Amino acid sequence: MTSTGPSPGRVGRTLLVAAVTVAVTVAVLAAFVVLAGLLDVRFEDFSRDPATVTGGSFHAGYLSQLFVLGWNLAAAVALFSAAVLHRVGHSAGARLLVAGGAITAAMALDDLLLLHDAVYLAIGIPESLVYLLYGLAIGAFTIGFRGRLGPAVLLVGGAAVMWGASAVIDLTLGGAGASFVLEDGSKVVGVALWSVMLVRQSYAELGVLLPAGDDPETRSRHRRQPIRRRAAPPRPTGSPAHAQAGHLTND
Repeated sequence: MTSTGPSPGRVGRTLLVAAVTVAVTVAVLAAFVVLAGLLDVRFEDFSRDPATVTGGSFHAGYLSQLFVLGWNLAAAVALFSAAVLHRVGHSAGARLLVAGGAITAAMALDDLLLLHDAVYLAIGIPESLVYLLYGLAIGAFTIGFRGRLGPAVLLVGGAAVMWGASAVIDLTLGGAGASFVLEDGSKVVGVALWSVMLVRQSYAELGVLLPAGDDPETRSRHRRQPIRRRAAPPRPTGSPAHAQAGHLTND
């Protein structure tokens, strides 16, 4: 009788994954406990919602959290797709998505934790240098993968323009009144364009896993082409059917 239950090897690997997950999570919690002691703050200042800790309005930071969520979503899709492509040996697509996902994750983490506003300044890295490094990374990504990106370069360019405008407004106007709408609005548009680009590129690169002739572009090309019917070949004059027809006619 064949067993339908999970194999001992799979059970063991699953338990190992669970143990590693718990260990890493506990290590992160311990790090924040130590950090709270070093900064002489309460642990709940890290673990609770910022609006609750500061006593602010519940809607504080809604827009900021929304576009950070979009960034994180795009990074997760790209990095997961890269892992799948690497596993099947599609290294070119995997490299593109790793690079795009890494840039996205770095910018999302920066914006989520306000690294460019406080942490980088504390260690002597000015905000203008941070913006320059991000610009160089995006430029290198675009140039290095321009062949695979194709028309998606337009989305990258649009995002770069929006982020550049946001940085200029931040460095010149200094966040006064209506400049917040322009600064953060430009940043949100840039995040949307970049995230859509990265998710679309992930979907396109994963097309290599589809069966032959099953990708959307191939199907659309076949739909546009008329169906050609092959004409039946002429029956040879010396065939038995022809001879029989002639015999009936003579009769």
